[in-house]
Amino acid sequence: MIGPEQIHLQILATLPEFQRRGHASSLCKWGMKLVHQERLHDISVMASPMGYDLYTWLGFGIVGTFNIQVPGEEERLTLHAMKYVPDMKLLRVVADNGQCALM
Repeated sequence: MIGPEQIHLQILATLPEFQRRGHASSLCKWGMKLVHQERLHDISVMASPMGYDLYTWLGFGIVGTFNIQVPGEEERLTLHAMKYVPDMKLLRVVADNGQCALM
């Protein structure tokens, strides 16, 4: 838990032989249900490229995007800071440098 009204999802991984069976989405939905029951404000997560589609499908929106790159290396990792807000009235779409984000 990050604050008194927020949950932050930690690392979630599924072995390849168990992927696409709903295990990760079930765990996320459990957290989403908890947010509703406890009347918390939101859930945040740092989504890797592998998890991005899952969180988007579950209704999370992008708050920011971060690139992690070792100096001098070509490879980099892009992570998306994402947020799920259970009360849709709290969602506000803003445009910043051509990108839309949920606040």
